Amino acid sequence: MFSRLYVLWCASLFLTACDRSPPAPSQKPPGGSSAAASAPAPPRPLPGAHEHDPGEAAEHIHLAPHRGMLIVLSDHQAHLELVLDEQAGRMTFYVLDGECEKPIRLSQESMEVELRVIYSKQEPAPTEFSLTLQARDNPLTGETTGDSSEFTAESEKLVGLKRFTGRIARIVALGVEHAGLLIEFPEGGE
Repeated sequence: MFSRLYVLWCASLFLTACDRSPPAPSQKPPGGSSAAASAPAPPRPLPGAHEHDPGEAAEHIHLAPHRGMLIVLSDHQAHLELVLDEQAGRMTFYVLDGECEKPIRLSQESMEVELRVIYSKQEPAPTEFSLTLQARDNPLTGETTGDSSEFTAESEKLVGLKRFTGRIARIVALGVEHAGLLIEFPEGGE
């Protein structure tokens, strides 16, 4: 008799312990606060992310994979990501697909950029200069000059650079030519 009661008692403890599932979103958890109020806020996009117009999906944002600044090409069919290493004096452009996930290789060997420095540690007064970014070979991806998604240049004039505007003379991505493409760093582009 004692063993039957003991087994029933253990079974009831087991069954009540297994039924401790969290409350459904429509229910209020103990304490009276709503589950929605305690839900974590959605993550913020990283610097270099851009959002679409209010008419487009609110969740549709692009994150710059190299933590740079994004410039839209061909009505969001492609992007340029500008990465500036102001300490090394290096500027790099990565050509990316519409979702900023995959590289897009270009047949051009270089990109010409006209820059107007708004503020630099070295040049507090506005100055202008040209920069040629060369296609970068990458043995890991098989990219070569004339078949590359990465373009880079180094210059002492880029050291300490904080704010600038500029124009990319010409870029052809996905069969669409872009001439005079605006850059506003660090705010963004077209």
